[in-house]
Amino acid sequence: MAKKWCLPLLILLLLFSMAFTCNAAAREYYYDGAWHTYEGNEFSLKVNGKTLKTSMPPIVFKDYSVVPAREVFEHLGAKVDWDGKNATVTVSYDKTEIFLRINSTIAKINGKTVTMPIEPKIINEKTMIPVRFVAEEIGLLVGFDSETDTVLIDTEEVKDTMGDNIKEETEEKVKIKEIKSRISTAKKRATITIKTDKSDAEYSVFEMSEPDRIVADIKNSQNKAGIDSIKIDEYNIEKIRIGQQVDYTRIVIDMVEMSEYDVEVDGSDIIITIALTKPQATAKPGLVPVDPNADSHINPTESPEPAETDVPSDEPTSKPSDKPQETTDPSASPTPEPTPPPINRYVTIDAGHGGNDPGTIYTNEEGEITSKEKDINLAVALLVKEKLEKNDVKVHMIRTTDKYVDFEKVGKIANEKGTSLFVSIHTNSAPAPEAHGIEAWGYLTGGADYAGMTSKKLSENVLEGMIEETGANDRGVKDGKGLAVINSSEMPATLVELGFITNDKERENMMDDEYREKLAEGIVKGILKSLEEMGL
Repeated sequence: MAKKWCLPLLILLLLFSMAFTCNAAAREYYYDGAWHTYEGNEFSLKVNGKTLKTSMPPIVFKDYSVVPAREVFEHLGAKVDWDGKNATVTVSYDKTEIFLRINSTIAKINGKTVTMPIEPKIINEKTMIPVRFVAEEIGLLVGFDSETDTVLIDTEEVKDTMGDNIKEETEEKVKIKEIKSRISTAKKRATITIKTDKSDAEYSVFEMSEPDRIVADIKNSQNKAGIDSIKIDEYNIEKIRIGQQVDYTRIVIDMVEMSEYDVEVDGSDIIITIALTKPQATAKPGLVPVDPNADSHINPTESPEPAETDVPSDEPTSKPSDKPQETTDPSASPTPEPTPPPINRYVTIDAGHGGNDPGTIYTNEEGEITSKEKDINLAVALLVKEKLEKNDVKVHMIRTTDKYVDFEKVGKIANEKGTSLFVSIHTNSAPAPEAHGIEAWGYLTGGADYAGMTSKKLSENVLEGMIEETGANDRGVKDGKGLAVINSSEMPATLVELGFITNDKERENMMDDEYREKLAEGIVKGILKSLEEMGL
């Protein structure tokens, strides 16, 4: 009789096992009052080379690696205190105390307020915090092994290689503050910007094959950006991976298929521009990721400049002009340059972001959002419009209410309106709360030339006017050729950053009506000066 039950029981156990496997693969995580499907990787964790098992695995949340606070940091010798009433967690290690609040990016390190890349979050009843931010602030070395999907935290090696002055040595390293990617399907190029804190950082950029990838090694540096990867999946670019070694940081750009690329330095930024191409049908499928932590040669490979013919348009789905010039000359170029509109006192003003895109936001210590970039931008833009019209300047506004307009299209909108100048208004932010000042972005070389007016000159005029009116720190004119709102505009264009929402004083200023009047007056002064220099 017992034998008759064996087969049904075996089938039942098999079905149960299959159901369990399927549920495990779904990986549903509970946070913010709801269940969420997680499609990313669950990582392993090694501390000083030994695997640490945690009840909740390290995962990627908003592009940053997060780990359970108590299990990980108490294992590292830190003290972790949880205040359930106020939803705060304090991590104390040696002489450093880090105060964090759930759902807030504002943290305090030894009483000093800083902004984290993401907010701590309670996931599956575990307090998950950004591992790199917290670990590096208390003097630990954090790395990532992409081949095995393992987060690496090292305490012993840091002490062995750096001695007792761990933090002093760390501060001498080049800090990689941010790694940004911008894809311009119109320009058929990707711009990868590695933002550091030193203008003389040593680096090498080279390509590797099988699989194809572009590698950048930043010597004597630390990844302070707090991210291990950036997913792209556009054209021939898959993703960016960041690996930390003791004496350098490696940034790997995984390619489906190699294409031309160019490397330049702008101040403390290392900029890699890659030509986007459609991969061939025979492109290698299922490429195996290469570990950005692995050693390899460091001989840079020089590549030719991307061909200008690879840049057909400034608008993602349009040709160089929606209304091509007619020609009866059979020898004429098949892709003529767009015909500039008549020069006139007509200006486009763009209040950056809007609607469901708030831009940069500021959250106070209670987790409340007190300032939104989109609101600051619009308030100043409307004042600019009013002041320009009083000076007999016709104004076209990209938006006058809280609505979203695709930033990739605002340049085309200005082109269609036939305005002579374009000014985009934004608000800045930075991980360091000390960052402050006003800056402008435009073409430093090239771009449109209307009656002697260029993007660079317009940027200089507007920035000069804003500094005169506000007395703020002058951060200068920066190269904005990679910004869609700049490179999609056929007329001289500039993007201005009013100040830093992450700086307490400047945020307070930008929320003040009187200071906004000064900002607007400065922008108008720069526009009027530019129109005057154009003979208008």
